[in-house]
Amino acid sequence: MFRALRKSLSAKIAVSTTATLVILLGLASAYTGWVQRRTVVDLQTRTNEGFATFVYNTLLFSMVEGKMAELQKILENAVSTAGIEALRIVTPDGTVRYSGRPAEIGKKIEDPALERLVQSGAKTTGLLALRRAGHVTEAVPLHNQGVCTTCHASDPPYLGTILVGFDFSDFDAQLATIRNRQLGL
Repeated sequence: MFRALRKSLSAKIAVSTTATLVILLGLASAYTGWVQRRTVVDLQTRTNEGFATFVYNTLLFSMVEGKMAELQKILENAVSTAGIEALRIVTPDGTVRYSGRPAEIGKKIEDPALERLVQSGAKTTGLLALRRAGHVTEAVPLHNQGVCTTCHASDPPYLGTILVGFDFSDFDAQLATIRNRQLGL
């Protein structure tokens, strides 16, 4: 009787230990994948913010110098860069004033989320971001400064927003492939 109980107990302990290890290993793998993805996304976010700030400074210089044709060319060249989905200068009412895609100039932004992002720029001075699956749009508000009065009146205080759209759909697909490989899928 003790022999059967001992065999039964040993088998139960072995099965429960194995099941526990499998569950813990799965959780550890999932957590590791999440941490890796979060780290990569954070690094990409910092890169985006740095690029958006660089674009702002470059475009601001062209605007201050009154070189609007140069400004338009910079936008068009930037959009031809891999990963840059869109680059626009938008007025507070949502009209595209300058764009990396000249066909957009003069048209209103039709995306309600981007419209809200442009409107939010009036209330903030820092970078704003809109994140969607595979896409990030960084918004740099343009507030009227002393140098702006060469082309703009001293009013209104908010002139619009620079929108920089990044496409990460390929990047997200690669992360999903790595995650699935780690999980054995």
